[in-house]
Amino acid sequence: MPDWIEMWLAPVLFSVLQKQAPSVRLSIVNTDPFRIASMLEQGEMDLAVCQTGVLPSWCRHHVLRRMPFKSVFAPVGIRSARKLSLDAYLARTHLIVTYRNAFEGPADAWLAAQGKRRKVMFASTRFAVLPSLLREPATMATVPEAIAARWRSEHGLAVVDCPVPLDEVVVSAAWLAVRDKDAPLQWLRDVLRTAAQDRAAAAGAAARL
Repeated sequence: MPDWIEMWLAPVLFSVLQKQAPSVRLSIVNTDPFRIASMLEQGEMDLAVCQTGVLPSWCRHHVLRRMPFKSVFAPVGIRSARKLSLDAYLARTHLIVTYRNAFEGPADAWLAAQGKRRKVMFASTRFAVLPSLLREPATMATVPEAIAARWRSEHGLAVVDCPVPLDEVVVSAAWLAVRDKDAPLQWLRDVLRTAAQDRAAAAGAAARL
């Protein structure tokens, strides 16, 4: 799992395992969309949970959750944190997570097509560091909705729709096709599906409050 999915899914996954199979031990290793297939093929993990993209034919996958991106920032000096204009978005210093050591993310291609550019001043391969950096004035990050909601609750960050149109984040579970009938792995996939559904239900209930 990438670290943001671990933060989002691991607490409920561990809780389910403690109730249903307290003797089962779970080891989570870090991955990203570009390493899933090779890590599965080399036996470095049994089941991947990530944004999978296009997988080779010898992999199987099922979708666990779809969610939009949200922009997050410290609401200091902001009169309204409900909406964000593109000009206000571009005026901020951006922090991004990238798995290829670049200072560009999905938003930058769209902005370039509009003849615009944002100021990206920090890039990391991990999401966990961002909340502490977002304490700095006029900083912003654009992250998957699930982790944005957690940061709003735990760190008091403002969460708004991103003014840049971005594709949904699609989180899937992936495994080797030769292990389709592997009973323990089938059980773990079902547990993951339940955990993701529980998280989605909790998020929906919170949104209605």
